[in-house]
Amino acid sequence: MAYSLSASLLYGAKYRGYCYANKTYALSLLYMTDDEKKILKYLAYRMKLFMRETVHNRFHDIALR
Repeated sequence: MAYSLSASLLYGAKYRGYCYANKTYALSLLYMTDDEKKILKYLAYRMKLFMRETVHNRFHDIALR
């Protein structure tokens, strides 16, 4: 995303993941099929099991709007 969408990302070791360095950054509109949404929902579920944190809720809210 940093290169393809010009997003300024920072790595957070505490959460073992990335976050936006600029809080005003927004993704451009993306078209997602129902199958892609199902896959993202499944991956968010798996992430929740792995992380056992609230990352799932944030990812779910962002990815499946």
